[in-house]
Amino acid sequence: MKILPAKIMIPILLTVCLLCLPLSVCALTDAAVQSYEEQLEQVQGKMQDALDALEDIRADSSSTLDDIRRYDEAIRYNEELKKLEEAQLDMLEVQIADAEKNIADTQERIRQQEAAFDSRMVASYMKEDIDFIEMLFSAESLTDFLSRLERITAVVQYDRGMIRELKQTREQLKTEQNRLADARSLRKDRIAELEQIIADSRTLAKQKEAYMLALEENESAWLAVYTANAEAEKKLNAELEAYLAEQQAKTQAAYVGGE
Repeated sequence: MKILPAKIMIPILLTVCLLCLPLSVCALTDAAVQSYEEQLEQVQGKMQDALDALEDIRADSSSTLDDIRRYDEAIRYNEELKKLEEAQLDMLEVQIADAEKNIADTQERIRQQEAAFDSRMVASYMKEDIDFIEMLFSAESLTDFLSRLERITAVVQYDRGMIRELKQTREQLKTEQNRLADARSLRKDRIAELEQIIADSRTLAKQKEAYMLALEENESAWLAVYTANAEAEKKLNAELEAYLAEQQAKTQAAYVGGE
């Protein structure tokens, strides 16, 4: 909104006076009128400055509010992502705990199988009643010998096969455990990254909110400037009109007296 300058208003008032008064009234362009004109110009200039500042502040406020909304949306979005990542992490923790238990159970089975194998091997040398060597050399025939050898070999192969399979299972479980641990590490890194994004967004949002408060204070200050100068303009216009009316009355009185 533009303020009608004093340079326009004053000539309008003077023109009105000139239409009503004799030529001698042209003296209205004296120092007093010039002073009013200058004061009005200054006041209206300040009012226009205030209006320009208020327009800039309101544009800046609108832009700042948009920024705050964007930061709020970013915070909500990343918080949802963080919740999903945390849910995935919880699932991984359960899977890792299961893998660790399975590894421990498999390790115990390996220990038991190896202990049983060792016991049988020791027994074959320490106990005469089940001595594998004796069993072989006490065979009555080649067929009996081969049969006994096959049974002994089967027992040994079974023990070794079971131990080998259990160890393979253990290694597979460890590989899976490592994969899960890597996935857990990635999830934790992603959660930390999201937390940092959320923290940064909150910091920026708070900065914008503080800036918004400063803009509001600025707006109030400029409104006060505009209001004060609007009152000053009103007062000056009233004084000028009163002065012009007084001058017109004096001139008319002098004109009537001269007749």
